[in-house]
Amino acid sequence: MKTHGSISNACPASWRSCNSQLTSLTHQLQPSLPSLLRKENTFRVKNGFKRIEKTSIVRQYVWSRYSQVRSRCTSAKFPVQRQLTYCFSHPLHSAAIHFPIAFLSLSYCLDFTYGLATFPQTASHVRQVYNLTPYLGEIARISYYANTLGLLSATLAVFTGLMELWALMKRQDLLNKFQKSDNKVDTTKRIHPKIIWALVHASVNDMGLTAAVYNWWTRRSAALNLPTDTNILVSAVGMTFLFAAGYIGAGLVYGYGVGVANASENRLLKDGKAE
Repeated sequence: MKTHGSISNACPASWRSCNSQLTSLTHQLQPSLPSLLRKENTFRVKNGFKRIEKTSIVRQYVWSRYSQVRSRCTSAKFPVQRQLTYCFSHPLHSAAIHFPIAFLSLSYCLDFTYGLATFPQTASHVRQVYNLTPYLGEIARISYYANTLGLLSATLAVFTGLMELWALMKRQDLLNKFQKSDNKVDTTKRIHPKIIWALVHASVNDMGLTAAVYNWWTRRSAALNLPTDTNILVSAVGMTFLFAAGYIGAGLVYGYGVGVANASENRLLKDGKAE
């Protein structure tokens, strides 16, 4: 069987038409791709496409046109595969991180409250505002349980985060580049910034979770799960790591579109819409 490109001559005429449109659109956009990489104020897409003002919007528009044409060739033959691809490409990490952030933040804040209410230098000032002495046991216990729930919910957040990090590295073909590279240092310098920030985000999260694990382990057998001075200090460090990781993660989503771009692409494939 003779083939042309990725579509065989034995395929239906509609498939060959889709391949022709896809090839044509690729050739039309190829000369313009270098311009899209530059931060221009305006850009006009050829073949009668409307004028779009911002380069970031141009990239999204060009990719959506490409995906729409590609979806015509896949909608009839692989409907189940496309549905599964869309479902499992949803950025689950963004949905899973809220629970560990909420539980761990509550635990750390309660530890700070316990520390302020028990340290000799600050206890008198706290009592002037409100006497927390009768509730110190409940504060310590709730803090310990919140820390435990934070660690349990962080399991899902870490797993989904590693999945998205692996997908990001796979799309950048990072492992293959390192294997074929003779100059590892130069290859490292040319890594996309979003991958570097993703690795930093993961490392900061790991350090924050290490602090939470330390607090859980050292307080699990203590009377009323009361925190020590070291636990309160570790909570302060953990809160810093937690906020830093959240800040970096927000930069990955809003600055580089990590997760969002992948979901948008697969939504187009799911809908199968084309002009």
